[in-house]
Amino acid sequence: MSDYTISVNPSNAAVPAAGDAANYQVQLTPHPVYGTNISLSVSGLPVGAGSSFTTNPVTLQGSSPGSSTLTISTTARPITSPTSSLWVRHFYAIWLMVPGLAVLGVGVGGDRRRRRIAGILLLCFVFALLLLQPACSKSTTQPPVTGTPSGTYTLTVAATAGSDTKNYPIVLTVP
Repeated sequence: MSDYTISVNPSNAAVPAAGDAANYQVQLTPHPVYGTNISLSVSGLPVGAGSSFTTNPVTLQGSSPGSSTLTISTTARPITSPTSSLWVRHFYAIWLMVPGLAVLGVGVGGDRRRRRIAGILLLCFVFALLLLQPACSKSTTQPPVTGTPSGTYTLTVAATAGSDTKNYPIVLTVP
């Protein structure tokens, strides 16, 4: 009876940061001999991750073991800078003073009709500010995360030869 076993080294790997890749060595050993091609696959990959094998399918030559390197690549997450948005908010706040000073300048001196127009303009300006007030809240909507999320993922490496499938669990950690 011919059979084979699968092992993966290391069984746990961590990438330094999202956007980097982790490498695993997949070893296939025949017992005592195995002559059929063995296809390799990975399941359970996190969002934004991909996998590739250096050799797929692996052919075992008689009683000699075969191997393939599994590379799991991750996608970097975007980096947002809160200091840039803070500067923009202060810049726009400065421009709010210009219409206020203009309205005050119209109301100084002059006749009753001119003051009435200035009062109506000031009232319209106050109502416009009240309508825009919800846009000045401190809560911001976070941008959607497009990279590989951080976490510890249990993946399964599958070796398939005909109708015979052998699974081996591995762990990937993304900070």
